[in-house]
Amino acid sequence: MEPLELKVQQLEAEVVALRLQLSSGLSTAEASSVSNADLQQEMSDLRVSEEQYRLLFDGVQGYGIFMLDPTGHVASWNSGARSINGYQPDEILGRHFSCFYLPEDIAAGKPNEELRIATAEGRFEEEGWRVRKGGQAFWALVVTTSLYDGAGTLQGFAKVVRDISDRKQTEDKTRLMEELAVNAMILVDARGLLVLVNPQTEKLFGYSQAELTGQPVEILVPESSRANHPTQRTKFFANPSIRAMGAGRDLFARRKDGSEFPVEIGLNPLQTSEGLLVLGSIVDITERKRAEEKARKHLAELAHAGRLSSVGEMFSELAHEINQPLAAAANYARACVRCAESNTGATREQLLDWMKKAASQAERASDIVKRIGTFVKKERSVRLELNVNRLIENVIALPTLLHSFTEAGTRTSVRLELDQTLPAIFADKVQIEQVLANLIRNAVEAMEGMPDGQRRLTVKSEGLEGMIQVSVSDTGHGISAEQQVQLFNPFFTTKAEGMGLGLSISRSIIETHRGRMFAKSNPEGGATFVFQLPIGRGEAVP
Repeated sequence: MEPLELKVQQLEAEVVALRLQLSSGLSTAEASSVSNADLQQEMSDLRVSEEQYRLLFDGVQGYGIFMLDPTGHVASWNSGARSINGYQPDEILGRHFSCFYLPEDIAAGKPNEELRIATAEGRFEEEGWRVRKGGQAFWALVVTTSLYDGAGTLQGFAKVVRDISDRKQTEDKTRLMEELAVNAMILVDARGLLVLVNPQTEKLFGYSQAELTGQPVEILVPESSRANHPTQRTKFFANPSIRAMGAGRDLFARRKDGSEFPVEIGLNPLQTSEGLLVLGSIVDITERKRAEEKARKHLAELAHAGRLSSVGEMFSELAHEINQPLAAAANYARACVRCAESNTGATREQLLDWMKKAASQAERASDIVKRIGTFVKKERSVRLELNVNRLIENVIALPTLLHSFTEAGTRTSVRLELDQTLPAIFADKVQIEQVLANLIRNAVEAMEGMPDGQRRLTVKSEGLEGMIQVSVSDTGHGISAEQQVQLFNPFFTTKAEGMGLGLSISRSIIETHRGRMFAKSNPEGGATFVFQLPIGRGEAVP
């Protein structure tokens, strides 16, 4: 039997024996030796003075001891009950004892069921929630004993109540830690202090339990994120819910030795008598990240091999693309040579025109080769923390694009819809600018021949499920379902002068950044090209 339960039973016996002793003059030993049947009989005849009765019950500290009449109304109240429940005698005497129960327990009829069991079995005992004055709940050990007179008539009930919230909290915390010991587990209060950590946390972070308990949780946060972490924590406590922390972001934690490592964190709010606590589950995902990086490199190798295969399969098309401008350049050059040799009297302006055209065609062939090189070769990109909105604004301001907005006497209206709250991404600046410039140029060209008032270019940025999405929309002729199937294939183009490599290269760039690209027709006309990139790395723990 638990020591606390044994103490309660001893108190019950002492209360009955003392009441009998005070009224009958028996010694303590004699009163204690009286049988239970004799005690019940003697108790029915007791008429202890009010002063003696008050002194007896008020002398018991740490336990609430009080009597109920047969209907469950409070008939007596000791100092221990005042201390535990918060009521003064004039506030509680005569009130039904159901006021000590949670509303849902009252609705379920629990108080009356407790008295029914005590009446039928002579005793009721349980651990459960009770309510103090003011509505605060606490965990209590409660023993209810029925009292009968010699004729077997129920006279009322004796109740002994003990506040065991501290023991309950310790048991709950220990149980939680034991159940979830496979992960590092921490309990954090609303002040951001570590209330409890489990052994796995000690192993993972290199701190002892004594070093962590009572410390701000920021001790586990990388230094670069500590300043912002209290704000994140305040927001969570304002709207607590079970969820994963930092969805869509890479999270990092910091060990005692200063080293940082990637983690996955789950948050679970817990309502306790100490207030709201948050249980954080922390998993070291270093090995998972290594496996993902290995898989990513493998996919990049496959993609590279695929690109080489595509170039091999389309060699004839490539040769045709290059031969056309080279043949034209050669023809112009030969015409210049013939004129020079025969002295046929070609004008200086004619010769300059042919030479310019030859140079232009040679440059076109060179451009094709460069684009193929970009598509085929595998080179390490330089990835930095970037603001997508600034990239968009910089590309829109490029002179070559600004010129295209007003080319040939037409005017294209440009609208930017940029979400200024977007976090950063980690990407190659030049490559993403290349993608943006290609999409914007394609959109402008798709609106050639449209009246000024109908030439509208919209570039939009927004956040979407752990990604940043950028869309470029035009009001041109749109793309058919057949074209969408081939749109990103190398050498597929709808332009008379196009080479069909821009979109293929652009999608390749986005995919190497672990993003995706797609296109769709707009219901009101025109097309929208979209690419998505993962949000940049964030660093935090609960």
